[in-house]
Amino acid sequence: VVTIQYKLFSNSIKKLKLNDNSFFYEPITSSSLGLGFRCGFLGLLHLDIIKERLEREYNLNLIITTPNVIYEIYTNNKKIIYIDNPNKLTFNDKIKELREPIAKCNILTPKKYLGKIIKLCIQKRGIFKKIIYYNNQIYLIYEIPMSEIIIDFLNKLKSITNGYASLNYNFKYYKKSDLVKINILINKKKKV
Repeated sequence: VVTIQYKLFSNSIKKLKLNDNSFFYEPITSSSLGLGFRCGFLGLLHLDIIKERLEREYNLNLIITTPNVIYEIYTNNKKIIYIDNPNKLTFNDKIKELREPIAKCNILTPKKYLGKIIKLCIQKRGIFKKIIYYNNQIYLIYEIPMSEIIIDFLNKLKSITNGYASLNYNFKYYKKSDLVKINILINKKKKV
């Protein structure tokens, strides 16, 4: 959001929240983008609808960034810290474990798409848990990192099944993961 538009954006987002209780937002500041809001949506379609309304009804120019998840850090002194941005990750507290959120995913689809769905779940670092057969339908249960789910999993699932799959997921637990923080330097300066 251009700084001049921030006040209009703030008022607009408050008005939208009055009509849509499932929409979540909180103010944030980014060193590269400036003032803005971190928003929570029911999915990518919900995001598109809110974005479209803000642009159309309030004439705002918006920058939408990639969704992210909250990671759990377990330190050597047995503290648990939660971060929503890798830039907040400091190594002052000696890190014992980095943990990422894992979602339990329930997928219902016709049998003929089983192979493609298994391939997709493997690509998204999924762990197979269970399969149940119902006549020509299958019910799959996978555990998949939330970061893999929130970006494009549903879109890819719908694409490979021609829209015949349904997905239900929810947070299950934090799992120790081999995660790495990468800093990108542009002209020898770290960019956020």
